[in-house]
Amino acid sequence: MTGFNSKQRGFSLIEILVTVLVLSIGLLGVVALQLNGLKQNQNALQLTEATLLAYEIVDRMRANQTNVANGSYNIGLDDAAAGGSVASDDLVTWKNDIETKLPSGKGSIEPVGNLFLVTVQWDDSKGELDPIQYQLETQL
Repeated sequence: MTGFNSKQRGFSLIEILVTVLVLSIGLLGVVALQLNGLKQNQNALQLTEATLLAYEIVDRMRANQTNVANGSYNIGLDDAAAGGSVASDDLVTWKNDIETKLPSGKGSIEPVGNLFLVTVQWDDSKGELDPIQYQLETQL
């Protein structure tokens, strides 16, 4: 008959629980990194969209220099654009694109000497933080 073998075989319940705890903490770290990466990608997308929108209105202004000289493209952040001329139709389209593509999006164009300052502003914090602004200063 075989005697009792004093060598331990397998894992104890405590060892398994410690292993599960260590793996859980590691997985929580991976999830936190993934969430942070998603947020940064969303911020990069919004900044890219704002940049494209700013360059879009600058291109429209370059194609319509006469109305730029008349001040037809000057508009504030909270000003509404009304259609009717080429310049005002451009502004209506631009403002609508900003509102559609960016959360709480607004845009403004103001002359600064012989330059123009195009501002695209949005707020993805639902009012908890200051709005984010992208500004493009350009000469036409």
